[in-house]
Amino acid sequence: MTSGISKSVSNGTLAEITTVANKYTNSFFLNVVEEPAQNLFPESQMKNLAFLLEAANVNDENKIVMTTHSPYVLSYITLAAKAYELMNKGVKCDFSTQKQNERQ
Repeated sequence: MTSGISKSVSNGTLAEITTVANKYTNSFFLNVVEEPAQNLFPESQMKNLAFLLEAANVNDENKIVMTTHSPYVLSYITLAAKAYELMNKGVKCDFSTQKQNERQ
């Protein structure tokens, strides 16, 4: 390991830190977000939520706990949950065509 810490820490101490870090590496994360839509326009709220959901879906064990007063976030969450439900039923959606049509 060649980092800034390795220059100021002895090899034995660095090995101990690495051992402890490897022992406590988590296999999932709990993301707690308070008012993610604060001071954002609706489109930015949707992008923010999409990023959070994408991060949460990296692992089946990941979780998000979120508080919001935004009707837009609630709507986007509902749509995302419905899309997930349809995906699990085997329904395939291709939004790339829709996005191309919107650009024209």
